[in-house]
Amino acid sequence: MPTAASKCLIQVTAFSVWLILVGSTFAWLTLYGSMPGPPSDVPESWPSSTEINRCEGQQHLLVFLHPECPCTRATLDNLQPLIRSDDLQVTLICFGDFQPQSNNSLGGCYRELQSWNDRPQVTLVSDVTGQEAERFGASTSGHCLLYDREGKLVYNGGVTSSRGHRGANTGLSILKSTLVEFDSAESSYPVFGCPLLEKKPEDLPLDSPPSLDPPECCEGRFHA
Repeated sequence: MPTAASKCLIQVTAFSVWLILVGSTFAWLTLYGSMPGPPSDVPESWPSSTEINRCEGQQHLLVFLHPECPCTRATLDNLQPLIRSDDLQVTLICFGDFQPQSNNSLGGCYRELQSWNDRPQVTLVSDVTGQEAERFGASTSGHCLLYDREGKLVYNGGVTSSRGHRGANTGLSILKSTLVEFDSAESSYPVFGCPLLEKKPEDLPLDSPPSLDPPECCEGRFHA
Protein backbone atom coordinates (compact mmCIF):
# COMPACT_ATOMS: atom_id res chain seq x y z
CA MET A 1 0.00 0.00 0.00
CA PRO A 2 1.46 3.41 -0.92
CA THR A 3 2.54 5.47 2.00
CA ALA A 4 1.61 9.13 2.46
CA ALA A 5 5.13 10.10 1.44
CA SER A 6 4.96 8.11 -1.82
CA LYS A 7 1.53 9.62 -2.65
CA CYS A 8 2.93 13.06 -2.12
CA LEU A 9 5.91 12.25 -4.35
CA ILE A 10 3.58 11.04 -7.12
CA GLN A 11 1.49 14.19 -6.91
CA VAL A 12 4.55 16.41 -7.01
CA THR A 13 5.94 14.52 -10.00
CA ALA A 14 2.64 14.72 -11.89
CA PHE A 15 2.36 18.43 -11.20
CA SER A 16 5.95 19.00 -12.34
CA VAL A 17 5.33 17.13 -15.59
CA TRP A 18 2.14 19.14 -16.21
CA LEU A 19 3.96 22.37 -15.47
CA ILE A 20 6.77 21.49 -17.88
CA LEU A 21 4.30 20.61 -20.64
CA VAL A 22 2.33 23.84 -20.19
CA GLY A 23 5.50 25.91 -20.08
CA SER A 24 6.94 24.21 -23.15
CA THR A 25 3.74 24.73 -25.12
CA PHE A 26 3.58 28.39 -24.15
CA ALA A 27 7.24 28.90 -25.02
CA TRP A 28 6.76 27.18 -28.39
CA LEU A 29 3.72 29.33 -29.24
CA THR A 30 5.60 32.49 -28.28
CA LEU A 31 8.60 31.48 -30.37
CA TYR A 32 6.42 30.43 -33.31
CA GLY A 33 4.47 33.69 -33.27
CA SER A 34 7.64 35.76 -33.34
CA MET A 35 9.27 33.89 -36.23
CA PRO A 36 9.11 35.94 -39.45
CA GLY A 37 8.60 34.47 -42.90
CA PRO A 38 11.66 33.84 -45.06
CA PRO A 39 13.23 36.82 -46.86
CA SER A 40 12.63 37.01 -50.58
CA ASP A 41 13.76 38.91 -53.65
CA VAL A 42 11.34 41.73 -54.41
CA PRO A 43 11.48 43.77 -57.65
CA GLU A 44 12.76 47.29 -57.03
CA SER A 45 10.57 48.57 -59.87
CA TRP A 46 7.04 47.62 -60.92
CA PRO A 47 7.51 44.44 -63.00
CA SER A 48 6.31 44.48 -66.59
CA SER A 49 5.22 40.83 -66.33
CA THR A 50 2.46 41.48 -63.80
CA GLU A 51 -1.22 41.61 -64.79
CA ILE A 52 -1.99 44.03 -61.94
CA ASN A 53 -2.64 47.52 -63.29
CA ARG A 54 -0.72 50.37 -61.71
CA CYS A 55 -2.27 53.83 -61.63
CA GLU A 56 0.21 56.26 -63.12
CA GLY A 57 1.14 59.12 -60.84
CA GLN A 58 -0.22 57.50 -57.66
CA GLN A 59 1.28 55.52 -54.83
CA HIS A 60 0.29 51.86 -55.02
CA LEU A 61 0.20 49.52 -52.04
CA LEU A 62 0.15 45.78 -52.72
CA VAL A 63 -0.87 43.46 -49.88
CA PHE A 64 -0.45 39.71 -50.37
CA LEU A 65 -2.87 37.69 -48.24
CA HIS A 66 -4.03 34.16 -47.58
CA PRO A 67 -7.82 34.56 -47.08
CA GLU A 68 -8.00 31.41 -44.94
CA CYS A 69 -5.27 32.62 -42.59
CA PRO A 70 -6.88 34.25 -39.52
CA CYS A 71 -3.66 36.22 -38.94
CA THR A 72 -4.69 38.23 -42.00
CA ARG A 73 -7.18 40.15 -39.86
CA ALA A 74 -4.37 41.77 -37.90
CA THR A 75 -2.75 43.02 -41.11
CA LEU A 76 -6.03 44.46 -42.41
CA ASP A 77 -6.89 46.07 -39.05
CA ASN A 78 -3.47 47.71 -38.81
CA LEU A 79 -3.73 49.04 -42.36
CA GLN A 80 -7.22 50.53 -41.90
CA PRO A 81 -6.11 53.96 -40.58
CA LEU A 82 -3.61 54.39 -43.41
CA ILE A 83 -6.06 53.92 -46.27
CA ARG A 84 -7.36 57.48 -46.39
CA SER A 85 -5.28 59.26 -48.95
CA ASP A 86 -6.78 59.86 -52.39
CA ASP A 87 -3.24 59.57 -53.70
CA LEU A 88 -3.08 55.90 -52.75
CA GLN A 89 -4.30 52.87 -54.65
CA VAL A 90 -4.51 49.55 -52.81
CA THR A 91 -4.56 46.08 -54.31
CA LEU A 92 -5.21 43.08 -52.07
CA ILE A 93 -3.80 40.02 -53.79
CA CYS A 94 -5.60 37.04 -52.28
CA PHE A 95 -4.13 33.63 -52.82
CA GLY A 96 -6.36 31.04 -54.51
CA ASP A 97 -9.66 31.16 -56.35
CA PHE A 98 -11.81 32.55 -53.58
CA GLN A 99 -15.38 33.89 -53.49
CA PRO A 100 -15.72 36.32 -50.57
CA GLN A 101 -19.50 36.75 -50.90
CA SER A 102 -20.33 33.05 -50.66
CA ASN A 103 -17.84 31.91 -48.09
CA ASN A 104 -18.70 31.70 -44.40
CA SER A 105 -15.50 30.14 -43.16
CA LEU A 106 -15.20 30.85 -39.45
CA GLY A 107 -11.46 31.11 -39.52
CA GLY A 108 -11.11 32.95 -42.81
CA CYS A 109 -11.18 36.67 -43.45
CA TYR A 110 -13.84 36.88 -46.16
CA ARG A 111 -16.08 39.33 -44.33
CA GLU A 112 -13.18 41.71 -43.81
CA LEU A 113 -12.05 41.36 -47.41
CA GLN A 114 -15.55 42.08 -48.69
CA SER A 115 -15.73 45.28 -46.62
CA TRP A 116 -12.42 46.39 -48.10
CA ASN A 117 -13.68 45.63 -51.57
CA ASP A 118 -16.42 48.24 -51.11
CA ARG A 119 -13.82 51.02 -50.98
CA PRO A 120 -13.33 52.87 -54.28
CA GLN A 121 -9.55 52.90 -54.06
CA VAL A 122 -9.24 49.19 -53.22
CA THR A 123 -9.12 46.31 -55.69
CA LEU A 124 -9.25 42.63 -54.82
CA VAL A 125 -7.29 40.29 -57.04
CA SER A 126 -7.59 36.53 -56.94
CA ASP A 127 -4.15 35.01 -57.43
CA VAL A 128 -5.32 31.52 -58.40
CA THR A 129 -1.99 29.80 -58.85
CA GLY A 130 0.23 32.19 -56.91
CA GLN A 131 1.81 33.66 -60.06
CA GLU A 132 1.51 37.28 -58.92
CA ALA A 133 3.02 36.42 -55.54
CA GLU A 134 5.91 34.80 -57.37
CA ARG A 135 6.38 37.81 -59.66
CA PHE A 136 6.59 40.15 -56.68
CA GLY A 137 8.59 37.78 -54.49
CA ALA A 138 5.92 37.45 -51.80
CA SER A 139 5.82 34.16 -49.92
CA THR A 140 4.21 35.12 -46.59
CA SER A 141 0.67 36.29 -45.90
CA GLY A 142 0.69 39.94 -44.84
CA HIS A 143 3.54 40.98 -47.13
CA CYS A 144 3.10 44.65 -48.11
CA LEU A 145 4.88 46.39 -50.98
CA LEU A 146 4.53 50.12 -51.52
CA TYR A 147 5.52 51.56 -54.91
CA ASP A 148 5.79 55.31 -55.35
CA ARG A 149 4.28 57.42 -58.15
CA GLU A 150 7.06 56.43 -60.52
CA GLY A 151 6.72 52.72 -59.79
CA LYS A 152 9.77 52.50 -57.53
CA LEU A 153 9.65 50.25 -54.48
CA VAL A 154 9.72 52.35 -51.28
CA TYR A 155 8.50 49.85 -48.64
CA ASN A 156 8.91 46.10 -48.38
CA GLY A 157 7.65 44.20 -45.34
CA GLY A 158 4.84 43.46 -42.90
CA VAL A 159 2.77 45.65 -40.59
CA THR A 160 2.45 43.37 -37.53
CA SER A 161 5.03 42.70 -34.83
CA SER A 162 4.21 38.97 -34.73
CA ARG A 163 1.63 36.57 -36.16
CA GLY A 164 -1.89 37.86 -35.64
CA HIS A 165 -0.71 40.69 -33.37
CA ARG A 166 -2.57 43.98 -33.81
CA GLY A 167 -1.25 47.35 -32.72
CA ALA A 168 1.66 49.71 -33.19
CA ASN A 169 4.94 48.33 -34.45
CA THR A 170 8.01 49.42 -36.36
CA GLY A 171 6.84 48.14 -39.76
CA LEU A 172 3.58 50.03 -39.52
CA SER A 173 5.43 53.20 -38.48
CA ILE A 174 7.82 52.93 -41.43
CA LEU A 175 4.95 52.47 -43.87
CA LYS A 176 3.03 55.36 -42.35
CA SER A 177 6.04 57.70 -42.57
CA THR A 178 6.64 56.68 -46.16
CA LEU A 179 3.01 57.26 -47.11
CA VAL A 180 2.51 60.55 -45.30
CA GLU A 181 5.93 62.16 -45.31
CA PHE A 182 7.28 60.44 -48.45
CA ASP A 183 10.44 59.73 -46.51
CA SER A 184 11.69 57.23 -43.94
CA ALA A 185 15.08 56.20 -42.62
CA GLU A 186 14.05 52.55 -43.05
CA SER A 187 12.27 50.88 -45.93
CA SER A 188 11.81 47.28 -44.86
CA TYR A 189 10.55 45.12 -41.99
CA PRO A 190 10.06 41.37 -41.45
CA VAL A 191 6.74 39.77 -42.40
CA PHE A 192 4.99 37.71 -39.73
CA GLY A 193 2.37 35.39 -41.16
CA CYS A 194 1.61 32.01 -42.65
CA PRO A 195 3.07 30.78 -45.95
CA LEU A 196 1.00 31.75 -48.98
CA LEU A 197 1.85 28.47 -50.66
CA GLU A 198 2.90 25.56 -48.46
CA LYS A 199 4.21 23.52 -51.35
CA LYS A 200 6.51 24.68 -54.11
CA PRO A 201 4.81 24.93 -57.53
CA GLU A 202 7.07 22.18 -58.87
CA ASP A 203 5.84 19.86 -56.10
CA LEU A 204 2.18 20.28 -57.01
CA PRO A 205 0.33 17.82 -59.30
CA LEU A 206 0.39 18.78 -62.97
CA ASP A 207 -2.60 20.80 -64.21
CA SER A 208 -3.90 21.10 -60.66
CA PRO A 209 -4.04 24.56 -59.07
CA PRO A 210 -3.26 24.70 -55.35
CA SER A 211 -6.28 24.24 -53.12
CA LEU A 212 -7.46 27.06 -50.90
CA ASP A 213 -7.14 25.20 -47.64
CA PRO A 214 -6.25 26.85 -44.34
CA PRO A 215 -2.49 26.95 -43.78
CA GLU A 216 -1.39 23.97 -41.75
CA CYS A 217 -0.03 26.25 -39.06
CA CYS A 218 -3.54 27.64 -38.51
CA GLU A 219 -5.50 24.39 -38.59
CA GLY A 220 -6.96 23.47 -35.23
CA ARG A 221 -5.80 26.75 -33.73
CA PHE A 222 -8.30 29.15 -35.24
CA HIS A 223 -10.62 27.09 -37.41
CA ALA A 224 -13.69 25.41 -35.98
